[in-house]
Amino acid sequence: MRKKYYCIDCRKQVSDYRVIRCRKCKGKSEKGKNNPNYKHGLTNKSSFCIDCKIKLSNTASFHKYKRCRLCYYKYFRKENHPNWNNGSSFAPYSIDFTKKLKEKIRERDNYKCKICGLTEKENLKLYNKKLNVHHVDYDKQNCKEDNLISLCSSCHMKTHYNREKWTKLFKNKTEEIYVN
Repeated sequence: MRKKYYCIDCRKQVSDYRVIRCRKCKGKSEKGKNNPNYKHGLTNKSSFCIDCKIKLSNTASFHKYKRCRLCYYKYFRKENHPNWNNGSSFAPYSIDFTKKLKEKIRERDNYKCKICGLTEKENLKLYNKKLNVHHVDYDKQNCKEDNLISLCSSCHMKTHYNREKWTKLFKNKTEEIYVN
């Protein structure tokens, strides 16, 4: 004979040991302060996208912007994106920025990334390309040798965030190169 289990409030029989309250009592018990989403006098309110007014899920990473995924991606383009730099990525490179110049910079830097020390051979294995030659001041027209530095693909991607920090760091690195 199977063991019987009962609701802790009304003593009505329930299906198994994991159910501590019957449906009727469970509905009553989760109101107000007993609700698991209760916070400071409020239960979990639904929030809506400020652009298209659709209901947002509580787990969306975009809810702090009060936008649904689609509206978030529409909004954070060009000028609204935190990394927007007046469209400088669309500007053409100088005619002086040639394969010969890039190879000269890589050779000057001993075919190593100036941040992590990854060699060009390792970069070729990992990313299937040579070391990148990066403009220290982010100006594509400035192709002076002291403005160029060799970076692996991973480090080069990192340098496109927090540009002021990287510019300072690279100015010091290029000064070290020309002092030695």
